[in-house]
Amino acid sequence: MALYFLDSSAIVKRYFQEPGHEWIETLHDPAQGHGLYIAQVALVEVVASICRKAREQNMPRSELQIFRQQLTNLKSSLMTMRTRTRTYIINFFENIQNF
Repeated sequence: MALYFLDSSAIVKRYFQEPGHEWIETLHDPAQGHGLYIAQVALVEVVASICRKAREQNMPRSELQIFRQQLTNLKSSLMTMRTRTRTYIINFFENIQNF
């Protein structure tokens, strides 16, 4: 198990067949147990990148809808992670006060 911070280009690689796609897919395998982190601003960059690729590749609207749903799922999982992180930080500071 390892911890990884993914930038927006790494997130986009998960959804497009381009160099690095396979490696990113292995990082997302739950059996690997990796911790994956992204900055919230990366979501904006990912959406912009997908829209640009859609224009350049004449992507059908149906495919764009699939990406939209996948990004919604990603956003939901990030909200869960943020709540857990907030809980961890609160617990951490409570434990420091006990010293």
